[in-house]
Amino acid sequence: MLAPKVSTVSQPDTRQATEQLAPHIRPAVISDVPEIYGMLEVYASQGELLPRTMSDLYRHLRDFFVAELEGKIAVCGALEIFTENLGEVRSLVVAENFKGRGLGHLLVKRIVTEARTLGLNRLMALTYAPGFFHKLGFGTVSKGSLPEKVWGVCVKCYKFNNCDETAVLLELQYQVSSIKYQGTTTSISLLIRDLVTCYLLLMFLNISPGFSSLRIRRTSQARDFP
Repeated sequence: MLAPKVSTVSQPDTRQATEQLAPHIRPAVISDVPEIYGMLEVYASQGELLPRTMSDLYRHLRDFFVAELEGKIAVCGALEIFTENLGEVRSLVVAENFKGRGLGHLLVKRIVTEARTLGLNRLMALTYAPGFFHKLGFGTVSKGSLPEKVWGVCVKCYKFNNCDETAVLLELQYQVSSIKYQGTTTSISLLIRDLVTCYLLLMFLNISPGFSSLRIRRTSQARDFP
């Protein structure tokens, strides 16, 4: 008897399709500038972003990262550094055709990773969508707490006196608390050591009230002996 033939249905290989859908996040290159410029212009024309010139983008090209999907730039954003204590997520835009896919979050996470790698302490952004950044661990802060940004950049902006954006901040480095005394940074451990040293010195000198009374009792007891 012949065994019945079992028909097999080949399953589609979804692995390649998934890989094609996964965005490729990378540093921007020279050839990306015209496309980045076009994306920024769309948002700038709507008043949601400050405009940037092509020459400005070329000068700051190394600040930019892009997420590439389906052969096009889906998201772009930049990491601008002010000091060792503060950097900014800037010029973050998502192309219209790629909104709602979480690509903006992925790019900000890439910028956060870069900021940590560089050793930045804090990362900020000025935004009309604070909720977007809150989901990534940022918290709303006063613009006055960011003088590097306000007096270094914002003061030159035409919106300076009527800025309607929200400032958000992410703490990147968690360092041991310290106290500054006369310009010298003294760690808490050294402060504790000094306090213990002072206490032992006071004990040795019998300045402590408890030790003073003990000394008086011992002296009076010695005088009772003939």
